[in-house]
Amino acid sequence: MWSLLLLLACTEPALSLPVIEMGACGMFNVLPLGEISHYAAFVALDEGFLDPMVKNKEFSANMRMVNTGCDPAVVSKVALPMLLGQGDVIGRIKSDTVDVPPVRVVLGCACSGSSTVMSQLAAPLEVTVVSGSATS
Repeated sequence: MWSLLLLLACTEPALSLPVIEMGACGMFNVLPLGEISHYAAFVALDEGFLDPMVKNKEFSANMRMVNTGCDPAVVSKVALPMLLGQGDVIGRIKSDTVDVPPVRVVLGCACSGSSTVMSQLAAPLEVTVVSGSATS
């Protein structure tokens, strides 16, 4: 019994991995792009496709998706809560009911106009925006 107690006392608590917050915006009502983006990002990470770019995989990821419908006006409304985060933390958009950290990268938007708006809002905050389908 003492050996079990000693073992429990000497065992270090499990460390939780840091979480990288990601956002995705696009036209999710037409195609399941949000689900595809989410799945593709995690498969790429798990299968090592990102190893040349990600030297340390000691993290997990969380993705939040918003349906912008390819409308730049919608992006202008939903981007700041995603980019700044929400909650009772300095620097976030004030909220007593929501506690959401800011994203570090945005996948999308699926249209050029929306991607341009997202990029313009994200650039001063140093948030990377990757949009493979935008043409400008």
